[in-house]
Formats: sequence, C-alpha cells, structure tokens
Amino acid sequence: MLETVMNVDITPDIWFQQDGATAHTSVIARDWLKSRFGSKVISHRTDFPWPARSPDLSPLDFFLWSYVKEKVFSTRPGSINDLKIAVREALALIDQDTLAAVTANFEKRVELCIQQRGSHFEHLL
Repeated sequence: MLETVMNVDITPDIWFQQDGATAHTSVIARDWLKSRFGSKVISHRTDFPWPARSPDLSPLDFFLWSYVKEKVFSTRPGSINDLKIAVREALALIDQDTLAAVTANFEKRVELCIQQRGSHFEHLL
C-alpha cells in the first residue's frame, strides 16, 4: 500500500507519522519508510517514537485526521488518484487562522497534561 499511495518525490522538509499498529511497524514497513524519509519518521521503533497513549497531545490526531477525512470523503473519491487530489485540496484549505487555533489548543492540552501529571485530561477541554 505504501508503494501505491506514496509514489511521489519526498522533499527534505516532509516527515511521515504513523500510528503503532503492528503491521505499520513491521521491519519491512520501517525499512521502506527509512528508504524514503530517512530519519524523518515518527513511529514506534524509530528515532522519533510515537508518543505513547497520547492522541490528545498530537495535533494530527485531535485535528488534522478528522478534518481531512471530513473534507476528502465528502467528495467520494473514486480512485487512488482522486483520493490523492482530494487530500491535497483539503490540506490546501487549512488557513492561518485555523493553524493558530490548533496551536493554541495544543498549548492548552500540554498545560492540562502537566496539571494532571500525565493523567487523563480530555474531560477538562
């Protein structure tokens, strides 16, 4: 799947983040990602591990994935190429005000996490 979906040139400023699903962290998958992204992979068993049990602290989890999913699947892409186009278009629609709000929300989440000494804090948001 990675070879099918990720058939684009990777520029030096692009990072790849994935969750910790077993299939995603197999030796084959990690080796392939390393060949494409070098050390710029955020995942289990890499130089930049996925933060354990902390989706509340990841803007990709608490904002980006649901935002992109909502935009992309409202268009019902009919092919992999249509899906890629829809994802690019959804990402291009994110404006500076939205990014500022996500950043402020992230800062609030970090403060709550510290106040709760690493315990659950989502109920306080």
